Amino acid sequence: MVLGYFYYALIINPKSPQGTAVFDKDGLKMEITYYRPYKKGRLIFGDETQGALLPYGKYWYLGANLVTEIEVNQVITFGDVDLEAGNYRFYT
Repeated sequence: MVLGYFYYALIINPKSPQGTAVFDKDGLKMEITYYRPYKKGRLIFGDETQGALLPYGKYWYLGANLVTEIEVNQVITFGDVDLEAGNYRFYT
């Protein structure tokens, strides 16, 4: 029952809508899947004592609901790092 609730809340009826961005050119295909966060009057960044969703000094993932993912079909350079083809998740 608990697993069913989490499946419903995150996959079937997420509070923040899912988005996808695709780049496809000259054999390179990149797809980013993310959830668009809605502020809804909440404090996003701030101190933990203020009830911030993303307290200063703590790791968090980009987007809402689930981690933002990027999938690439060939080697790309991200900053000064080469990324092999595959699926990656963003944390900050």
